[in-house]
Amino acid sequence: MLSIEPGQLYLVFDPRLHGFGRNCELKLHPFARHPANPVVQPEHRWEGVEGETRLGRIQLYGSVLHEPSDQLFRMWYFASTGLPEQQGDTAVCYATSDDGIHWEKPALRQHELCGFRENNVSSLGDILPVVYRDPEASEPVRRYVKWSLQTRNGDDGVPADYSIHRFFSPDGLRWTRERRERVLPGYPTKYLEGVAGDVAYTYWHPRLRKFVCYHKVEPRNPNPAPNDQPKNKLALRQFARFESIDGVYWSEPTWAFQRDAQDKNVVSMGPGHRYAGRNAFTRQGASGAAQTVF
Repeated sequence: MLSIEPGQLYLVFDPRLHGFGRNCELKLHPFARHPANPVVQPEHRWEGVEGETRLGRIQLYGSVLHEPSDQLFRMWYFASTGLPEQQGDTAVCYATSDDGIHWEKPALRQHELCGFRENNVSSLGDILPVVYRDPEASEPVRRYVKWSLQTRNGDDGVPADYSIHRFFSPDGLRWTRERRERVLPGYPTKYLEGVAGDVAYTYWHPRLRKFVCYHKVEPRNPNPAPNDQPKNKLALRQFARFESIDGVYWSEPTWAFQRDAQDKNVVSMGPGHRYAGRNAFTRQGASGAAQTVF
């Protein structure tokens, strides 16, 4: 039986509510890969490409927003140079699209990386950006908010601490740090019988009127796969949940997603599968999430 929550929408024929519908059913439809994939590829030196060699990588451990004002899709993604002498030089890059399929990488000319300033780098030294457009921002300069993991010393003198920091921006391109201290713990902070990981996803929950963050936590793995790397034999990836009214000060964590007996029976993934990321969203009062599995 599904418990009813005020303000949330439900289908009248939802069987969990003892509803009834003739010739209808609840069905989860699988996603299909678009034939144009991959729609964004590494092309430049600051994206880990040198000639025909790929030294680094780009990943959409980031955000895509749709701007109602100009009907433009905006993407913030993670790039790594891959050069030994540039270790730690990670960047958040920026791209735009009219249709979500064909993307352009505008020259922002804000940061120099790998000897280039004509690049689409939006910020240096942080990765895994989560960008939120705040329609209720108190000031225009705070229209956009970003939470990201700091992996190298910042240009503003804040040292790398592998923790989550918060930034704000008037346009989603020029970022200012909210404060020098982290807003959420990072590796190797211990909590909930585990160690804080790198991946975190933050979103605004309109019904709760709070920000919610799912943060990866790695308790000890009692049943590692035989072929796991040594560092993974101790890591059982799960996700904790934090809540915040302002996105700066957060509640104590609670478990949001833990492995159980069913995970051991997912034969199609193999014994070494691990949960790496988790995003979330709300639509018409209902919440949904997607889990990244490696």
